[in-house]
Amino acid sequence: MTDLDAMTKAELLDYAKELGVSPANNDMTKDELRAAIDEYQSEPGVEAQATTTASKDYMGRSLITPAVNSKDYLGRSTSSALDYLGRTLVM
Repeated sequence: MTDLDAMTKAELLDYAKELGVSPANNDMTKDELRAAIDEYQSEPGVEAQATTTASKDYMGRSLITPAVNSKDYLGRSTSSALDYLGRTLVM
């Protein structure tokens, strides 16, 4: 387990980007980065690799690798039928 409290802001930013946390940028404070990482890790299904037969999000934007570890066009995790906010994925 990673000790987020002991990390510097730069380490938190690198870790957030490695996880695929969005948003995660240098303009965020250390507390904001920590909160974004905590929220990302508490999302249901984030740990599991989702597979979907859908190929687009609700606005018709293509998913990234929908067949394995499905993510939306910005790299946020999706479930097999929903995006990170619970909106329906489409064919």
